[in-house]
Amino acid sequence: MLRQSIAVLGMSVLAGCGVGEATDASAADELIANTESATGQSLSSSETDGARLFALETFDGNGRTCATCHTANFGAITPQQIQAAPSSSPIFRRIDADDPSSPYPTYNRLKRDATVLVTINLPSNIVIIGQPNKRSITVPRAVPSIVDMAALDTTIMLDGREPTLQHQALGAAHAHAQVRREPTAKQLDQIAAFEKKLFSSAATYRLAKDGTDPGLPQGRTDSEKRGRAFFDGPQSACGQCHQGGLLNMGGFPLNIGVSAFNKSGAKTYNWGIKDPATGAVTPLADAFTGDSHSPDPGAILTTGNPDDFNAFKMVSLRNIKNTAPYFHDNSAKTLAEVMDHYAQLFSLLGFEITAQDKADAIAYMKLL
Repeated sequence: MLRQSIAVLGMSVLAGCGVGEATDASAADELIANTESATGQSLSSSETDGARLFALETFDGNGRTCATCHTANFGAITPQQIQAAPSSSPIFRRIDADDPSSPYPTYNRLKRDATVLVTINLPSNIVIIGQPNKRSITVPRAVPSIVDMAALDTTIMLDGREPTLQHQALGAAHAHAQVRREPTAKQLDQIAAFEKKLFSSAATYRLAKDGTDPGLPQGRTDSEKRGRAFFDGPQSACGQCHQGGLLNMGGFPLNIGVSAFNKSGAKTYNWGIKDPATGAVTPLADAFTGDSHSPDPGAILTTGNPDDFNAFKMVSLRNIKNTAPYFHDNSAKTLAEVMDHYAQLFSLLGFEITAQDKADAIAYMKLL
């Protein structure tokens, strides 16, 4: 299956194979073959070229390719993969060290959370209180999956900051692969074309091909059937937001308390919004806690809209049993931890979910 081919590809790259070696070429060939098998269609020459660029091309950078980070069975990377990688793997580069300036870099965060460091310029109206001259922020973030997303999502990246897949590929090439040879517009188009052929299942492929919505499974066991009620319709606890073919409202950004709770323990900053007329700064307030401190304020760094403070793209729930870890900071390592998070969030909203509720929701999510 397609997801198996991505896993094979990822492990070959993580094993430290050099670009152009037979194992890399074989993995690219297998990726192409399995992509064609999964969709039942032959890739075009442009898509095939894109697959090879995705798997093999470093653009004379630090040794990373697209496949270095987009590796697992859902098109991203897991802590387990990183922990299993040899120290020579291109995943271990100083730019993602615990302290990139250290002469002896360590990679504890990368191994624990599989988060890479992302530097983002602040919008003109967003400031860090106490540091008015600081105009960019570096935050640890999960690698967003490209499976299903490339073909079906309208929001690219966890904060929606990239307008196109081509722009995202170029940005990643510079920020994470430190390329010294510029990708051409044609190569970026080829990579994007290939990524649009990556699907988690036949159901999501049909959704992209002809708009056939996979719908919600009925559930077989009593627990699964009870869990379905959490997702069945816009009045349900989870279905209020998890709607549409990928159950993510097209990637609409939403604050679900992850930054506010900060279970990853990342460094926090005090965020404010500046009045363009007067220059006065007002602290921002999280929708749930009212706190202006956050390790990563999310989509507001793209939009400058205070309503987007601590909001992030809703990711697809399809294939969720295979897409751990979860959230923009990978702070939930299991579905059980996801439900613990929501129990805490729902408690702030005035209602409680029981241990049985959590177990039922997990049982159902494993069917998606």
